[in-house]
This record gives sequence, C-alpha cells and structure tokens, in this order.
Amino acid sequence: LVTSVDPFENIPDYPDLEGVLDRIRSLTRSILIPARTLAREAGSANAVNVVMVGAASSFMPMDPCLIEEGIVALFSRKGEKVVKINLEAFRLGRSAATEALAASAASAAPVTAGAEAELEAGSGDPA
Repeated sequence: LVTSVDPFENIPDYPDLEGVLDRIRSLTRSILIPARTLAREAGSANAVNVVMVGAASSFMPMDPCLIEEGIVALFSRKGEKVVKINLEAFRLGRSAATEALAASAASAAPVTAGAEAELEAGSGDPA
C-alpha cells in the first residue's frame, strides 16, 4: 500500500487521520509518502498527485521514462515551468518510495518516506 501521510480531506466526516495512518502502519508492506511536502519541494503544492504517481510507479512493471513522457505530453501546453515541476514531483515521489521500500526491507517494518522532511516541516510524528 502506497499512500500520502497528508491526504486531501474533501468530506466533512473524514475518518480520524492518525487512526487511519496507524492502521496503515500496521500493514507489513505499507509506504507512507509526505506528498504535500515533496510537491512543495518540486515547486507546487498542486503537484501532489504527480508525487503519488511517482511513488506508485516504483511498483509498476513500466519504464518510468514512459510515464515521464506522458507527463511532458500532458503538461506541455501549460508551459515549460509546469512540465519541470511535474517531472520533479514524479521523480521525488519515485525516489521517496524506492528509499522507503529499501528501508522497510532492511528493518522488516513499514516506513514513512522522507520522515526527516516531515519532522522538519513540523507536521508531526511520521512514524
């Protein structure tokens, strides 16, 4: 399971986030991605979904270059800056998931990707 530690809460009765994250952390193969933090690092908080595409791509039997080509095709009409932001968001998400997967395999425990970044951002305890 690959998910964001900071989901977009678009319904009024969204479940208790910490309870949901605790349940996800209890799963053997879960990776929590600080998507909002990584999107901002890429250059736009609006790139959260592309961060998650990058994270999920780590588990897809697909050449990431093909996804990057799709990102270029999708965002090119919005200009070079938007393309660069989304490519960076994709790469940051993919890298975070890959690193978290390696850390999880080494410790046999679920891992939050970019835990240090989340602590620095002051968004709470990521683990």
